[in-house]
Amino acid sequence: MRIAVVIPTLNESANIAEVIRSLAPGEPDLVVVADCDSVDDTADLARAERAHVITNAGLRGRGAALQAGATFAASHLPGAEAIWFLHGDTLAPADWRRAIEAVLADSAVVGGAFTQRFSFTPPPGETPPSWVQRRLLRFVIFCNRTRYRITGIYFGDQGIFVRPDALANAGGVPQSPLMEDIDLCLALKRLGKLRVSPVKLSTSPRRFLKHGVIRQLLHDWLLLTTHRLGLRPSSLYAKYNADNEKQNAASPV
Repeated sequence: MRIAVVIPTLNESANIAEVIRSLAPGEPDLVVVADCDSVDDTADLARAERAHVITNAGLRGRGAALQAGATFAASHLPGAEAIWFLHGDTLAPADWRRAIEAVLADSAVVGGAFTQRFSFTPPPGETPPSWVQRRLLRFVIFCNRTRYRITGIYFGDQGIFVRPDALANAGGVPQSPLMEDIDLCLALKRLGKLRVSPVKLSTSPRRFLKHGVIRQLLHDWLLLTTHRLGLRPSSLYAKYNADNEKQNAASPV
């Protein structure tokens, strides 16, 4: 199976090299970094790891970055059988390729995601979470796993993957100001089945540690609820993206 990996980034210099290196055991056929005008050296670090980098494309938001990466993959890896959207602060498990192939072995399945867990090992220079924070983060994982096992709707930091033809039939990656992952899953579920792999990938808990674990969890639930009700609360979107907006106000991801 030919698999393209698309990584949207905004100021991920602390993580991007390690993220790309974590893909090595699965031997990706193509790695595309779609960068939203980072002001740090994210793009240079990605190129040093031999990733294809899309820059200066006027990308505004993660949905636009994901779609740009998927379009690049379609033209540079014809015949690809899966596109994997991996966040720039999420490490791939060593057996990621086998996990994707196992899920997509069922022709009725159009896409899926991985089982989520948080990484408790921060980048150099950052403080690891305390014992209390680790316990609270495990509670967040429990809540999220319960949610997506019931709904079949995955968050982007679970590493959503999709068949390219299904993505095209769904109209591409939704250009939502936020929650493009939710909208993508909803569109894909109208075309076929989605399935979660038991294989776990590790994502950064940095948002939760910065804003408070429970506070961030409640905020995310509020965003999800209002989004599913068809509301688009700009104030909540701004709060969610506050950290990235401080780093690069023109390109929130």
